[in-house]
Amino acid sequence: DGSCECYEGFEGERCDVCSATGYGPDCALSCNETTTCGDNGRCNDFATCECYPPFAGPTCALCEGGLSGPECEVSCNAEDDCSSNGRCL
Repeated sequence: DGSCECYEGFEGERCDVCSATGYGPDCALSCNETTTCGDNGRCNDFATCECYPPFAGPTCALCEGGLSGPECEVSCNAEDDCSSNGRCL
């Protein structure tokens, strides 16, 4: 009937789109927003995480500038809040 049956890792009418967690020109790179980016970012075309603010780091497990806590909701400055004798948690 002229339609395509895509190989594993590809989808779309012409099998020219990566399926599910495949990225890159040959869809061989993998990234998962939940397991790779901790639900704190999205996978880009290079199978790396683009973190949602205020998250940072390769797996979006760190907080941006001066923030801490599980949701990066706590503002802390080690110099001021910890008298430069400790670190923010």
